[in-house]
Amino acid sequence: MERAIKIIGELLPADAIVSVDIGQNMLEAAKTLKIKENGRMFISGGFAAMGCSFTEAIGMSIALGKKPVYSIVGDGGLQMNIQEFQTIIREELPLIIFVVNNNALGLIKLFQDNNLNSNYIGTVDGHGYSSPDFCKIAKAYGLTAYKVTDINKLSEYENEIKSPSQAILFDIII
Repeated sequence: MERAIKIIGELLPADAIVSVDIGQNMLEAAKTLKIKENGRMFISGGFAAMGCSFTEAIGMSIALGKKPVYSIVGDGGLQMNIQEFQTIIREELPLIIFVVNNNALGLIKLFQDNNLNSNYIGTVDGHGYSSPDFCKIAKAYGLTAYKVTDINKLSEYENEIKSPSQAILFDIII
């Protein structure tokens, strides 16, 4: 996950506004994501629920006159507000959504590793948790979506990331 966050940061424009979701992706972004020159990063910490970054990005983009905003969200967090794809399409928002997809509720899994002898219940694939194909869902709503299975290939989309004309979802499998 750390490598994925690092590469995302390298591809962001200098003035990127980034909203980071709650979960393991938040921990990694807080220590790894490098914001450039006039960029801003918003992290709610423990004061919001999973899925907040996706909806925060929508509000920020609307408040800033449909400026591109970047959301870093985990697969669990995205599932909390996935219906907001419809808002993005309706409002024609140029959001870039990076789904850091480890097919787990990573922060809760980490707690279970550290405190419950890795007794997983409802947090990892095969133990009561799974993620849908986010690209299929995004496309069903009308968003452009790419599945990225090799994080080093994310740079192939650098122009679309730096200057989005429409909403794009990147499902980054880690």
